[in-house]
Amino acid sequence: MKRSAGRIGRLCGPLLLVLTLTVCIDAAAQEKNYALGGGLEGSYSFTRGPATGGGFSFDYRIKESTAAGVKFTSNYYITGGSFSLEPEGLVRWYYFTPEWAEFFAQFDLGTGFVIKNAKVETVFFAGLTLGIRFPLQKHYYIEPYAEAGYPFLFAGGIMAGRRF
Repeated sequence: MKRSAGRIGRLCGPLLLVLTLTVCIDAAAQEKNYALGGGLEGSYSFTRGPATGGGFSFDYRIKESTAAGVKFTSNYYITGGSFSLEPEGLVRWYYFTPEWAEFFAQFDLGTGFVIKNAKVETVFFAGLTLGIRFPLQKHYYIEPYAEAGYPFLFAGGIMAGRRF
């Protein structure tokens, strides 16, 4: 009898954990708290000049007005012939949300890797982004944005993605 109770106990713990996670993920998915998107951008760096590139982002809506996530971009610097990879963390605040759009301010922080002539240079960067997320149908969005920071002077682009 003791062995049966022990086996049942060992099965109930993981089963309860899986059931709880399933319910939480399903509830979050119905609320559309996650967003995954990709897009194109252009920027101008203090030290490297103009660049074009693109990337993707993933964020989670913590509260109705706050989100946190990650963004990964890559850029090609036109005048210098260098290439950058830029992983970053982000915190976003939705400060005005009429029914047709969500206006946001976002703080980005990360470390970039600039590659030129087979040499890699590591650079720290930070930025402040202002943008508008326009919902399309129930699950999709389009998001123009403008950004200022260091070591770049300014950047701008457009992202499109899906909320789930």
